[in-house]
Amino acid sequence: MKPPPGYAPNDLGKRVLRLKQTLYGLKQSGRRWYQKLTAIFVDGLGFRRCEVDQAVFYKHKGKSLIVVAMHVDDCTIATSTLALIDEFKAR
Repeated sequence: MKPPPGYAPNDLGKRVLRLKQTLYGLKQSGRRWYQKLTAIFVDGLGFRRCEVDQAVFYKHKGKSLIVVAMHVDDCTIATSTLALIDEFKAR
């Protein structure tokens, strides 16, 4: 867990932060989850987001293709080779 923006105590590595409200009860939790997911796929893993369905991410690797479709907390992976599935899961 990261401290909130603007809060940087001197002993940051020695304290424990207590979460008073879970993200699941907040109105913006779904939006924040999607923003984090998109950042990981696009910026971190080099995927592109589908223009038609924004819960679908894809990546070309040479002649190979990997497509990842997200729905709530489920993930469907489709690839042209089985090696890409193993590589994706390892990351």
